[in-house]
Parts: sequence; structure tokens; C-alpha cells
Amino acid sequence: MKKTKIVCTIGPSVSDYEAIKKLVLSGMDVARLNFSHGTHSEHLKVIKNIKEVSNDTNKKIGILLDTKGPDIRIGEFNSTIHILYDNEYIFSVDKGKDIIPLQKDISEFLKPKDKVLVDDGTLIFSVIRIDDHDIHLKALNEGYLRQKVSINIPGDEYCPSAVTENDVLDIKFGIKHDVDFIALSFASTKEDIIEAREIIKEDQGEQWIISKVESNYGIKNIDDLIEYSEGIMVARGDLGVEIDLSKIPSVQRSIIQKCNLKGRPVIVATQMLNSMIENPRPTRAEVEDIASAIYSGADAVMLSGETAIGKYPIESVEMMVKVAIETEKELRPRSEYGPSKRVADVISSLVAKAVLLSDVKAIVTSTRSGYTACMVSRHKLAVPTYGMTNNAGTARKLSLVWGINEVYLDKEKGGISEAVLHAAKYLKSEGLHDNDLFVFTAGVSNSKTQRTNLLEIREIGEVLSS
Repeated sequence: MKKTKIVCTIGPSVSDYEAIKKLVLSGMDVARLNFSHGTHSEHLKVIKNIKEVSNDTNKKIGILLDTKGPDIRIGEFNSTIHILYDNEYIFSVDKGKDIIPLQKDISEFLKPKDKVLVDDGTLIFSVIRIDDHDIHLKALNEGYLRQKVSINIPGDEYCPSAVTENDVLDIKFGIKHDVDFIALSFASTKEDIIEAREIIKEDQGEQWIISKVESNYGIKNIDDLIEYSEGIMVARGDLGVEIDLSKIPSVQRSIIQKCNLKGRPVIVATQMLNSMIENPRPTRAEVEDIASAIYSGADAVMLSGETAIGKYPIESVEMMVKVAIETEKELRPRSEYGPSKRVADVISSLVAKAVLLSDVKAIVTSTRSGYTACMVSRHKLAVPTYGMTNNAGTARKLSLVWGINEVYLDKEKGGISEAVLHAAKYLKSEGLHDNDLFVFTAGVSNSKTQRTNLLEIREIGEVLSS
């Protein structure tokens, strides 16, 4: 069984019940809904299908709402425009003849000689001058310009709030329909996350915020983004336009390492199996890309167009599963992460040591929020690890955490003795034997702010007979 989690983008190719069920049975753990496209009514149909499949397959599938964010796009026009090298063009929010329309004004963020990248860098322009809202640009290459494509401004000048008015409506919609994760597009500062968190709290939601790193600002403020978020997505599409492509591997690896240190789930996204949108087999480079992300310590890898609009969505998931299983055979446990003042961090390190020093067959962490499960997960232990919780939302959130299998109890766990008994019974049902050892962690406290502070190594038969 794979330990790396797989996030699949739901789109026209896989939006109905049967298609989603096939994705789940093939290995999907989290379903991503891209709110850059579609209406609320369309997304609601998909959410209902995901939840129905989750119930029918008895598997907790996480739902990730990916916000549109403050993206910049070309406006609408009738036909494709042939862009000629070295010709001058005018981009503007003002209408007029020979003007290429913009959806929003960006003139204040530009100056002469700045680069403007259009359609994920397919077309490159250089700013000549700014006349009020009119941006005069020189084309640095030839190509065809379509309406509504993306625009990127490399550098540090453009840094709006990551939460737009439309995003607020989308987040509230997600809270109402009980999605599990809010992926915050173009998150750049801790203030972006605080703003999103206030919206969630206002509507009494408990969604995890996954900050998408896709700009220079996001990279510069990565420590704050990790500290204030529940997880991180390395969104390599826009990031690859914002920074030099040659820097992507080192930036990705650095972000993963920082997330592992803090126990934050981290997703590596964009074009992982891009060739499988059209072809039934991936390239060798794509397979290496997936393996590299897993070796580096990623919790999850993500499929975008491969499942949303691709010809081979199921085959893409199956390929990702195969690569994950083979790569995980070579992963080594990570037992040391340095000193910490948090008891749960110390407990998770002791769990890793217990596994490495004794013949432990499984780990069970009793968790309310999922935090301890995340801290245990970062050690990348080979033994089966279970997050036991009576919170259905937490069980679904664990679908994003490397190596954690959720165990949902639809009743209160009671005291520690009862929780340990639940754990032993479950492990026995999973095929373990009476003389097998397992590690159990939980929180023992009379306060409402219960924290993990207990670790036991127990024998299954001894627990069941007591």
C-alpha cells in the first residue's frame, strides 16, 4: 500500500459519480476543485458526488477548494491575435481600437524594461512606456494570443492581497458545504493567511489552509507561510514563470525540508504527468519528477490537467501509485529533527526511536486535530501508521498526510484504556497477531487544551485479554 497521498483535480473528464469512484479505487486520496473555473452549482454537484463515493467506498476522501486568487488575465476579444516579434502592442483596461484588453489595471506595477509574461510564459513582452492606463509593450517572440489567458509580472512589484472579493464568496461556499482544505492561491504574507482564517472562523469552519507558493514574495516569506498555515502547496506552474526555471528544483526541495521540520503536509503540484493528458504512458523525466518529490519528503503529489481534462485520468492515477510504491521502498526513516519545546514533537521523535529500536508492527496516534499524526508522519516510518479520531473532519484531513491511515470512531473514545482497546481491536482486524507490539500515543489532561503527552508500547493480545 502506498504512503504518499495523491491529489486529483476534478474536471470535465471525471466529474460524475462513476468517474470519481474509479479515481478513488485507483488511489485518489484528495479531490481538488479549481475555483478558477465553474460555478457554485457545478461545484456543488461534484462535492455531493465525492461525498457519496466516500460513503459507498468507506474511504475518507478529502476535498480541497483551490481559490482563484488575484490572478491577472487578458480580457475578452473575438479571435486569436497573431503576435509578431519586435512589434509594439498596447495592453489596457480602457477600450479602443488596436488595444488588447485587460481584466484589471496593472499599469501602476510596471515600469520601462519590465518583462510581462503571457499564457504561462508562451509570449514574452518588454515594457516600452506607460501612458495612464495604456501599457506599451514590445513583443520578444512570435506566437498567438488567446482571450482570458494568464499574465505574470516577474519580480516583487505586484503583490496584492491573496484573498479577493470572489475568493471570500468561494471560501464561504466551501465552509457551508464542508470542504476540508482551502488552497490559498498566490499566498504571499502571513496577513493573507490571517485574513482567510478570520473568514473561516467567522463562519465557524475548521478547514485547513494550504498556502500555495507561486511567487517571489511567497518564497521570501516561506517561513511565515509555513508557520501560519496547516500545509503548503508548491505550485510550480506560476512559480516557474515567476522565477528562473533552473531554480525550481532547489526551491522545491528547500520548501519540502522546511515543511517536514514543522510537520506541515506539503503538496508538489503541476505537470507531474503532463504528457498523459494526451498519451497513455508518461515520459521517463516525469516518472523521475514524481520520485524526486517523494524522496525529498513530499506528503502528496498532485494531478491537474491529467485528470481534469485528460484522456487517461485513471491511468495517470495508477501510474502515480506505481511510482510511489516503488520509490517508498527506498525511503529511509528520519528519526532526528532537533530539539523542541513542544511535548507532541518530542513524543513523535520517541515514536520513531521506538520503531527503530524494537519490533513494533504498527503505530496508532489518538488525535483530535491531526497535529500529532502530522508530527509522526514527518519521520517517514515504514510500519503502518493510523490516526484514530472521532472527528469526521479530522479523519478526512488526514487524507493529505503521508503514511497516515485514518481510523474513524463514530463515538467518543472514552478514557485512555478504552482508546487503547479500540486500537488493539482495529489492528487485530487488520491482520496483526496477539504477540505483535504497537505504539500508542494520546493526550492525558483534564483541561480543554489537551495535548499529546503519552506514549505506550503494548502487545495486542495483552490489551485484548486485560
